[in-house]
Amino acid sequence: FISRSIKHNITYATKLKYFLLKYDITSNEVSANFLLLNFDKCKFKAKYFNEKLKSKGILLRSTENGYKIKNKLRLTIGSKKENLKFMSVIKEILKRWKVF
Repeated sequence: FISRSIKHNITYATKLKYFLLKYDITSNEVSANFLLLNFDKCKFKAKYFNEKLKSKGILLRSTENGYKIKNKLRLTIGSKKENLKFMSVIKEILKRWKVF
């Protein structure tokens, strides 16, 4: 179970990291079961994305209140289904604004 979990987290964290780079959302190196998403280069702020994701039932942790880190979100690597939904919703949000 542990080996499968590690493999799953590394695989999806890597996929998500490179997927988000296309939208100018950077993150930490893949080394855990989460990514710290950095919106400093993105046209939109982390708070905006967090609100849009919440409206679609996707919950990310804001780093602003508890950690005092601005314009970042913590994304926990989920199941395959959850990760694919996250990517789909990100595309939908940005497509609506015809950014990419």
